[in-house]
Amino acid sequence: MQVTPGNDTFTSRIPLPAGNSHTNGTLAAAGYEAGEPRMLLDGGSVWWSWTAATSGPVTVSIAGTVVEHSPGAPPAMLLTIASGTSIVQLAEINLAVSYTKYDGRLVTSVIFDAASGLHYAIWSEGTFDVSEYDLDLAESRPPAVPLDPPAGGGR
Repeated sequence: MQVTPGNDTFTSRIPLPAGNSHTNGTLAAAGYEAGEPRMLLDGGSVWWSWTAATSGPVTVSIAGTVVEHSPGAPPAMLLTIASGTSIVQLAEINLAVSYTKYDGRLVTSVIFDAASGLHYAIWSEGTFDVSEYDLDLAESRPPAVPLDPPAGGGR
C-alpha cells in the first residue's frame, strides 16, 4: 500500500522559502479533498504555500514522471497558482496544463506577477499515471538600472 504524500491537502501545504527554490516528491496515492477545485477527472493533488518577499514576475514549473498508463485519456498534469486562506475561498491567478511528454516527463509552467507580502497557494494535479515530480520556483527581477550617468555625459 502506498503512503499518501505529506502535502496531499490544503492544510498540509509545504512552505516554499522566499527566493528561488526547488522541491520534489510524489503524486502517487494523492487524492482530492472536499471543496477542492478539480480540473482532472482522476488522480490527485499536492500543495505548497509561498509568500512573496518582493513584487515582480515569478515562474513556477513542475515536471512529472509518467509511468505506464492505461488506454484512454492521455496522462495530464495541471499547475495552479491562487491566493486565499481557505480551500473554498481560493482566487485563481493562473493555471497551465500539460498533456505532452518531453523525455518521458510532463512539463508545465506558470508565470504570474507576485505582490510583496501576499500568501500564495500552489497546487498540482496529476492523473493516476503521473508519479514523481520536481517543482521549481524562480523570482525574476529586471536588471538594475545604473544611477550614475556614463562617463562623458552619455548623450
